[in-house]
Amino acid sequence: MRQDPDVIVVGELRDRESMQIAMTAAETGHLVISTLHTIDAPKSVERIMDLFPSDQQVQIASQLSNVLEAIICQRLLPRADTDGRVLATEALRVNSGIQSSLRKRKIEQVVGLMEIARQEGCHTIDDCLETLVAHNYITQQDAIQNCRDPHRFTSESLASRQAVKK
Repeated sequence: MRQDPDVIVVGELRDRESMQIAMTAAETGHLVISTLHTIDAPKSVERIMDLFPSDQQVQIASQLSNVLEAIICQRLLPRADTDGRVLATEALRVNSGIQSSLRKRKIEQVVGLMEIARQEGCHTIDDCLETLVAHNYITQQDAIQNCRDPHRFTSESLASRQAVKK
């Protein structure tokens, strides 16, 4: 940070020390980009919080709510239409509602807030999987295996949502 970089890239945040350094850098106005091995955006937040002892979690939640800009989660799934894989994503862009949820450590609210914030660039993994199924890029079974809400991918649910879109 002494060299005053605009962007700091950390290969992977694996431990408390690297996480604390990354958050401190973000607090001082640096853009910090890193990877974290988790399954979705709420689990990423939980992993960050869990790196710290319980007596520090209120402070970390506040700090994280102030510095976090976005979380992008990625999964490569087998294609149904040809050989290869297709990217399924989840995008969380922090807005005031998500910021408040993080500060209060109400991580269970994040998915609902992401669904509400679609106009702000958020989307859930289920939103992405539904689009991939609708375009026949992945199978319904692969969607069910990778989704949060398996009921969303039953034939009846998919058919009723496609009828509404038409």
